[in-house]
Amino acid sequence: MLGLSWRSGARWRGTNAVRRSRSCGTCCGITRSTAAVYEKRAQRASTGQRGYIDALISGTALIEMKSAGEDLVKAEVQALDYIESLTEHERPDYVITSDFRRFRLLDLTVGAGEDELLEFALEELPQHVEELMFLAGYRRAKFGSTEQEAASIKAAQLMAGLWEHLDATGYDDHQASIFLIRTLFCLYADDSGLWERDLFSRYIEERTSEDGSDLGAQLATLYQALNKPESKRYGQVDDLLMAFPYVNGSVFGEPVEIPYFDRASRQLLLQAAYFNWSSISLNRPGFVRGSQVPRRRVPVRGGCDGRCPRARRAGSFRSRREVAGD
Repeated sequence: MLGLSWRSGARWRGTNAVRRSRSCGTCCGITRSTAAVYEKRAQRASTGQRGYIDALISGTALIEMKSAGEDLVKAEVQALDYIESLTEHERPDYVITSDFRRFRLLDLTVGAGEDELLEFALEELPQHVEELMFLAGYRRAKFGSTEQEAASIKAAQLMAGLWEHLDATGYDDHQASIFLIRTLFCLYADDSGLWERDLFSRYIEERTSEDGSDLGAQLATLYQALNKPESKRYGQVDDLLMAFPYVNGSVFGEPVEIPYFDRASRQLLLQAAYFNWSSISLNRPGFVRGSQVPRRRVPVRGGCDGRCPRARRAGSFRSRREVAGD
């Protein structure tokens, strides 16, 4: 259907570029209201002139659309020129260029000696959908590889930063552990298909002020909603809140105090939200330990003080899903 639509009327760019960037994203699970920013203003590093990126999915992909027959190599150079003006969390792993007849996919994450470029015609798009599934948040990760290990370290550092912030504000250790596990669940759900892609990051961006003063309260509202079936929630007129599905179980069950956030800590949470959590396995024992999320101590028979292996196992965090299956 996408191929038939794109075969006609490809002479003009402008609104066609945005419309067809959206149609390509929709095929891969990106809705109009989430994930991508269209016609983002950016500066070219080589000339200093300002222009527009046709579509940007922060931390994932930059898309440049051209009129039929235009040079895609030149378009790719332009896209790479724009990347220099992006913030660290906005910088993409992939660059996609197209003239509505051909596609060119550049992978910026590959190592030396690996094939970084893929080109194909519009008619061949169905054969290459798998290569574009990163647009919907799915990544191929070689578990045990250097790439996956680096992703796990980065994820642990992000969680450690949030833990250090909560600790510095005097937030109780036990409550901090619960709060971070809930946050980690939402971060992972954003990228693993548990709910609509980037729904959690959109909630932070749209429902919290930049100074972070209401972030704790808004997260508490969200976590309370996740613990209730949709039919029993307060504020059912809130479409964004109702877009989150009910999470059965005890993850969001225990009440905790509202933590304090400021501008810097809100930015830290956004950096965590822009990270691709589908590229790591949360079941790895070292991840929770590396992120410095303290395991909850539970009383067990035999006089254990909470530090014995049995107590540590009882308090360890287990992910609801394996990333390897996504």
